[in-house]
Amino acid sequence: MNYEHFRAWDEEYRHVRWAGPLDISSLQEELEGNELILDAGCGHGRYAIPLSQEYIMAGCDVSQRGLLRLREKAELPLCRASITELPFPENSFDVVLCQGVLQHLFEAERKQAANQMTNVLKPGGKLIFEAFGREDMRYGGDAVEQHTFRRKNGIIYHYFIMEELEGLFDKLDISKKENRLKKKIFRGREYTRHSIFLVARKPSEENSQMVEQDNQ
Repeated sequence: MNYEHFRAWDEEYRHVRWAGPLDISSLQEELEGNELILDAGCGHGRYAIPLSQEYIMAGCDVSQRGLLRLREKAELPLCRASITELPFPENSFDVVLCQGVLQHLFEAERKQAANQMTNVLKPGGKLIFEAFGREDMRYGGDAVEQHTFRRKNGIIYHYFIMEELEGLFDKLDISKKENRLKKKIFRGREYTRHSIFLVARKPSEENSQMVEQDNQ
């Protein structure tokens, strides 16, 4: 597998500095406070840093430079790894947080990552997910796969529809799904930013056994 688009993130973190999310209340609404949370694709800590003030966090990312910058601001367990190959046992986390990460993978990698995140969730555990939607103003560019584009910096951008994500996470029970559309004005013109937000649970062992019995 070609990991060139992963390596592009180290260069990106050399000069790009995000101020952090303006509002993480929608994430906090889904958290109880005593869960073990994995920030899958934590980057330089845009979400992990503020959440680690109140929650038990761990993080992983492909970018060593991003992880080093995160460590400058917060103390939490970190590892360098792709979400396509999470180095954790099955049923490890109460919550997996994946915010704006899956969109940066090719199709085969997205399937691997969805399976990996599902596997490391505990039975009854929760996925909190967000990624770009197809109505986003940034859609387009150098196409490398269907609805997937490579920018000049080498980073991949894929734009989802709801049904696509429902298929990727078909082993989870989706409890919340939202198309989030925000209007932006730039140089007098109106543009749309589109993301898709999901909350889903891994079936409990009891529910899984009931499903297996029904299928027999």
